[in-house]
Amino acid sequence: MADTLIELQNNPKAAEMPYPELARSPRRSRGHGPRERLVRRLSSARVRQAATIENVDYRTARGLDRSLFQSLATCQWIYEHNHLVIVGVAMA
Repeated sequence: MADTLIELQNNPKAAEMPYPELARSPRRSRGHGPRERLVRRLSSARVRQAATIENVDYRTARGLDRSLFQSLATCQWIYEHNHLVIVGVAMA
């Protein structure tokens, strides 16, 4: 917030900004953007390994349908307001 305050003080247009816009300004401060929230959540999740869709091994007999898996990875199902349920067994 301090950085945002300094930024507003150095901005000559800040005096002309309406109150609602000034009220939203602190949200731009460090740690409140979508990227920072994602980084914070990933670090607090304490995931044991970094897994990516590109690293999925389809040769292992897990019954993964490659085309279905990759279509789910596009997240189009979210934009179409569909639901997704993943059922599995945790492996040690």
